[in-house]
Amino acid sequence: MRNYFTFGNIDSRDYGVYISGEGVFNAPARAYEAISIPGRNGDLLLGGDRFNNIDVTYPAFIASDFKANMANFRNALASQKGYKQLIDSYHPNEVRYGCFMEEFKIEPTSSLVAGEFEITFNCKPQRFLASGLEPIEFTDGYYIFDNPTPYDAMPIITVTGYGTFYEYLPDQTRLKWIIADIYTDVTFNSEVWDVYSGTANANDVITFETLDTPFPVFKPGENKIQRHSQSHITKVTVTPRWFII
Repeated sequence: MRNYFTFGNIDSRDYGVYISGEGVFNAPARAYEAISIPGRNGDLLLGGDRFNNIDVTYPAFIASDFKANMANFRNALASQKGYKQLIDSYHPNEVRYGCFMEEFKIEPTSSLVAGEFEITFNCKPQRFLASGLEPIEFTDGYYIFDNPTPYDAMPIITVTGYGTFYEYLPDQTRLKWIIADIYTDVTFNSEVWDVYSGTANANDVITFETLDTPFPVFKPGENKIQRHSQSHITKVTVTPRWFII
């Protein structure tokens, strides 16, 4: 089997581009700051609560019709701006978000029939599980989300209606949010710490009562989202966004 990748709406196979997998198994570094203190053995570590971006490099080749395929492929990639979904056939059930921002260094054969090159994407550190990117809707009183990873997931939650809903973490800590009746559709995006309704900011219509975060978070294990029995919430839609590193 020849391996390949997709980047946004680009499928490398459409350009005769195939890859090998030497660069797809690396992991990002935690973002620590090491401080040396005179007279004290070892360094003091600050931070460590986030991961850095990582460069993912694919050794690639075009086996035929090199000139035309290379030109089309190069221009297709150069037309992409910002982060796009990046999926390779080595990890078909995982989704990265990467940006193409490097130059090409190409080694064609003397006949220009085939060629080898490397392509590098600067990627966010997470490998999102495809299963966690599918929205889940529920209209009953509660739904249990089982986080299968050792990392805190930052979900996207859309609440239809208004009133009170809760989250119960695996340790039974309860987080509480109260949505005012100004909007009928409110979305919490925990990764970017934003609350909105359509294109309007909705931070001012949310009252939250939590221990340490105003946004939902899914800890490893069972997390329960529950609406208050007397609320006017008719539906909750959740994209869990499970990830590994």
